[in-house]
Amino acid sequence: MQWTRIPQPPEMPWHSKPTAKTRAELVKRIEQLQTHRDGWDEAERQMTETPIEVVSSEGIFLADMPQSMFFDILKEELELRIDLQAYYEAEQKEGSTARSAAFARAEELQADVRQRLVGIGFIDAAATANVPGKITQAMIVGHPEVLAARLEASTSNDRADQVRENATAMKRIKEQMQKLRQRAAAAGV
Repeated sequence: MQWTRIPQPPEMPWHSKPTAKTRAELVKRIEQLQTHRDGWDEAERQMTETPIEVVSSEGIFLADMPQSMFFDILKEELELRIDLQAYYEAEQKEGSTARSAAFARAEELQADVRQRLVGIGFIDAAATANVPGKITQAMIVGHPEVLAARLEASTSNDRADQVRENATAMKRIKEQMQKLRQRAAAAGV
């Protein structure tokens, strides 16, 4: 079976204790879901690889089991994704605060680097000025401290792509569950 992808939420240094705890719980649930998915894949493999000549009426009854198991896995994934959505929203708020602080730190470092360059003899002139010994933007943004601050700011990026991917997967799961319910209703179950 080709399952939807569920990326594990990354651990970030700016997570609060409740967010870190929620993340750890979600990671465990993702791992449990993967175990259940593997079990369904194995049951499906056994049913499809069993020669038709040896399938008994009991085997036919058991053939319906993977469908109910599949429905339960879809339900488990949907519940997990609903909780993931709530986690992403809470983490988004924390991430926004961390991002703002990191960008502010990067701006402060750029000003500090500019002052240090002036202190060792470089000229602080307009960007369009053609002056030998002038501070260039590359000297500032390429400074290791500024690069580190910008990297920190970029790692605290928002989870918009994951939120969008999660919402799309929830829609797909609901459609699959609806098809299974319709199939069961048509079979008179």
